[in-house]
Order: sequence, then structure tokens, then C-alpha cells
Amino acid sequence: MLRNRLAALTAAAILGTAVLGIAGCSGGSTTPAPTPVRSSDLTSSDGGFDEQAVIGVVLAPVDGSGSGAVKTGTPVAPGHVETPSQALDVRFRSAISAAGYMPEVRVTDAATPVASQQGAIHDVVKAGAKVVFVQAVDPEGITAQIRYAHDAGAIVVALGTAIPGTGEQRTGADYRLDDSAGESDATLVSDALGVVDDLQRGKRPSGL
Repeated sequence: MLRNRLAALTAAAILGTAVLGIAGCSGGSTTPAPTPVRSSDLTSSDGGFDEQAVIGVVLAPVDGSGSGAVKTGTPVAPGHVETPSQALDVRFRSAISAAGYMPEVRVTDAATPVASQQGAIHDVVKAGAKVVFVQAVDPEGITAQIRYAHDAGAIVVALGTAIPGTGEQRTGADYRLDDSAGESDATLVSDALGVVDDLQRGKRPSGL
């Protein structure tokens, strides 16, 4: 009787080991989770998100020279206008879509820049943006919206003008992409998409 019981226990142990071995083999082919991103002031989520994620961009209004979010043609002769440069918001929207993400791009209204930018940040975050690029017109005037973005789990990247704040208050940008070196709009958009790609894979953006 004891011998039969020992035999049964031994068989059960062997079967259990085999099941564990199968489970271990099947788990070896799974994709590892993304390496967590550590933002510069530890205000945002840890990064790593879906490849079809929403990407938000909030741009400053056009300045007097015609540069900024929307560019106009330059008169070169009576009755002739130079071919307009592609608007920055159009560049962002096209590049984000081409990269497989979902763009939510807003241009700040020059008539009411602070209120317009506050509403734009809120809108892109509400749309589910995982990364929000902000070309701030008044960094001090959007602190509540930056906190709202962080509370929603978004990573905030300042375009040009720094957005200062503290990790405790969650009011500052996590990264800053400098656009003051006179680089072209195409380069700025390309650099921004590089940041998004790094964050999507759970990597800290290189150079930031």
C-alpha cells in the first residue's frame, strides 16, 4: 500500500516538472516589456506605449515675419509670390501620420494666446496624447495644463522655450527640444519624431 502511494507521488512529481518545463519554454518567446523611461524631473509616466498612440503638438501663433506655425509666401516681384513654405502644423501632422501615430496638432490663436494654448493642451491630452509637444507662449500661464497632462500619464516636451517647474508640482516639461539654432522646420519635425520613437520603445530620448 505504501509502495503504491510512493509510486503515485513520484509520478505526480514528474508530471508537475514536465508541466513547469513546458510553461518555461513557452514563456521564453515573449517580448520583454519596454525599459522604463526616466523623465528629467520625474513628473511623467515611465514611457513605452502603443505604436498607434496619439501624439499631441501645440504650436505658437505666427509671428510678424511670417515664421512660426503657419508661414506665408514672400512677394518677390509685382504680381508674383514665392511658393509658400509648408506650414509647420501641416509638417507635424503629415510626419506623425507617416510614422504610424495619430496626430493631434493645434495652432495657438494669436488674439488670445495664453487662453488658446491652455485650451489646446487640454484638448490634445483629453484626446489621449501620450506625448505632448508644446511651443509655449507663456510658460507660467500653462502650469495647470502641464500638470493635467502629467496626471493623465503624458510626457511633455518643450519646443524651444523652456517650461520650468518642479517634480513635486508636476508643472514642468520632462524634456526640451531646442529649436533656437536656426534649424529648418523639417529638421525640427524630424528631431521631434525621433524623440517620439525613443519614448514609444521605452528609451530615454538621446541628446535630451
